[in-house]
Amino acid sequence: MDLSGTITPTDDGPSLDLDGQWVKLRWPLADKTPALDSARGRFTLNGSGPYAFTASADARIGALPRIAADLPAKLEPGRFELSTITARALGGVADLRGEVAWKPAERWNVNGIVRDIDPGKLRSALPGRLSFVLS
Repeated sequence: MDLSGTITPTDDGPSLDLDGQWVKLRWPLADKTPALDSARGRFTLNGSGPYAFTASADARIGALPRIAADLPAKLEPGRFELSTITARALGGVADLRGEVAWKPAERWNVNGIVRDIDPGKLRSALPGRLSFVLS
């Protein structure tokens, strides 16, 4: 991972202006079959909290096919708010919003519109295109 930028101490906590990139990211690191595997990506992390976060990457989540995604988000204590995720996979596009939280309790949600997904790219017996709303 390459990271550059500044971290400035303030009375309210650190002010960040960071830019970075990664190659061969896996999570969790010790698992033989990681939940997330990304060949490469770029990110920024800015602000004094909540922090503005952006990322652009290709990734594989579990057994799903590789996904190319761009996402702006907001990181605050215990919560990661995903403003608008644009993901491209299986010949289609998904425009999603959601959150992942771990305090006070673990939770996640996602909603949005998925257009023109080709399930035939996963299983040839399922030709055609799918579009749907996800919540």
